[in-house]
Formats: sequence, structure tokens, C-alpha cells
Amino acid sequence: MLDLSRGWEAVPAEVRESLARRRARALKRGAITYERATEATAEEVLEAHLRLHAARWERRGEEGVLAAERVQRAHRESLPGLLRSGALRLYAMRLEGRIVATVQGFRDPPGRAGFRVYFYLGGFDPVVERLSPGMLVVGFAIEDALAEGAVAVDFLRGQEPHKYAWGAVDTPTTRRRLIPPR
Repeated sequence: MLDLSRGWEAVPAEVRESLARRRARALKRGAITYERATEATAEEVLEAHLRLHAARWERRGEEGVLAAERVQRAHRESLPGLLRSGALRLYAMRLEGRIVATVQGFRDPPGRAGFRVYFYLGGFDPVVERLSPGMLVVGFAIEDALAEGAVAVDFLRGQEPHKYAWGAVDTPTTRRRLIPPR
């Protein structure tokens, strides 16, 4: 989890500096824009997200968690409701108008003080990997979470190095299993 109580300063200085350099380098390749999906763009961004997530895993010779048609159908079917509820956070980075990176997440219910944003999955076009599009879109998503007043970004389970690079620290989670009496 990345505690945002210190604002953008919660992200390590070397990552903030690297992000600024990478943004400048990406801009030399063309017009770069970032967005959070809206009702008008959500379907386009979701389809790009499914495609980009698959491309990333295909490169490794594996299937990503979104590969199964039933999983993709669930994402498509839940899209309108999640968007209307304000829970969905689906971000895109465009290069010359073409979506080249995405990150999907969720937030605590709107209206809740001290809410968190949860990053679920990302994807990027391997053709532009040298631009670090994954890092760039995550940076935008963190900035958006800060602008909304989020107190934390949760990178969810897994101990991938990129999560710690952003300044995330492990937080204990618990699981309670209730079994009805017989």
C-alpha cells in the first residue's frame, strides 16, 4: 500500500524524477494524453485494456488473467454499473490518439472519507515498451487519486518489485472464514 498522507511526496524522489524524465522522453515521440475512462470512452478503454493486457502476457508465452472469454464477458457486463457507481477507475495513456497503456482499478464507495484506490491490472503495448508506458499511466493514476482526495493506493496482493518502487509497503491482510454450525 502507498500511503498518500504526504501527497506526491509519498512517492520516492528518484521515482518522481524518473517519471518526469520518462514523460519528457515520451513527449518527443508524439502527443501524449492521459485519461480516466468516462461513459463516452469506457468501452473503448476497456477493449484496449483487454488487448494490451493480453499482449503483455503473450510476449512471455503465457495467458494473462483476462484471457478467458467468460472473464472478459464479466468485465464488459460489469462496466456500466461500476462506472455509474463511481467505483471503477480505468485509466489510459494515448500516444498520438492511440491507447498504448492502461491500468484498471477501483475505489472505495464515493462519499466515504479516507477512501482508497485499488490498482488491479495494467497493460501496455510492447511496441512502445521503451517509453515505460506502464509507469507513465500508473503515475497519472496516482496523481488522479491524490486529486480526488484518496488517502492510499493499494497495489493489492503480490510482491512485484514495481510496487515497492512506487513506495508501497506491505500491509497485513486477514481472512475470516465463517462456517455455519451444523
